[in-house]
Amino acid sequence: MKITAKQYAQGLFESLLDNKGKEEKAIANFAKILFANNQVSKLEEIIEHFNIFWNEYNGVIDGEIISARMLDEDLLKKLEKFISYRTGGKKIIIKEKIDQNIIGGVILRYGDRSLDLSLRTKLNNLKEELNS
Repeated sequence: MKITAKQYAQGLFESLLDNKGKEEKAIANFAKILFANNQVSKLEEIIEHFNIFWNEYNGVIDGEIISARMLDEDLLKKLEKFISYRTGGKKIIIKEKIDQNIIGGVILRYGDRSLDLSLRTKLNNLKEELNS
C-alpha cells in the first residue's frame, strides 16, 4: 500500500504532538522514514498538508477566494465569516485571486475543501443537463 503525502503529513503532525520537547528527534526520524521509503520527492506536498493540519490545530485557516474581479471589503468580510463558521477557525487568512475565466461568482478554497459558486461552473452544469 502506498502512503500518500497527506498521510505522511498527518503522521509527522501527530508525532510532533506526541513528542513535545523532542521535536528535532521526531523530525529526524521522519526524514529517515522518507529516505528509506524513497519518498523525498513528496516533501513539498507533505509540507503543504502539514501546514493545513498545523493551522487547523491552532485555529488558523488559510483560505483563497477566486473571483472574476476585485470584491468589496464588505463581501470579503462576509466570506471570511462564512469560512470561520464552516471551519470553527479563530483566525482566517484570506488570499484573493482574480480569474476572469470564471465570468462571475466566486470559488472558495479553505483547508482541503472547495466550494465552486462560479458562473462558469453553473453554465457548464446547465450545458451538461441540456445535453443529457
